[in-house]
Amino acid sequence: MINFIAEIFVFPHPEILDPQGKATLNVLHNLEFKNVSDLRIGKAMKMELMAENEDSARAVAEEACRKVLVNQVMEFYEIKIKTLEQIT
Repeated sequence: MINFIAEIFVFPHPEILDPQGKATLNVLHNLEFKNVSDLRIGKAMKMELMAENEDSARAVAEEACRKVLVNQVMEFYEIKIKTLEQIT
């Protein structure tokens, strides 16, 4: 078994309103960050897990996203799998 890290990034679907992102974008514009045209706020998670290989680790992370971590009606996600050796 190999130690893996699954980095999971979750964001609202583009067609879903993001009031927190819109409010933060307005603050950035008020602070003269005029070159920022859009901002979406999501969440990031880091999951440590043991698996036989990268594909198995991804499958575990995918299942966790589908069953618990992500509301797929409103959100989409991206998973990046790394070994502990790749992080250190």
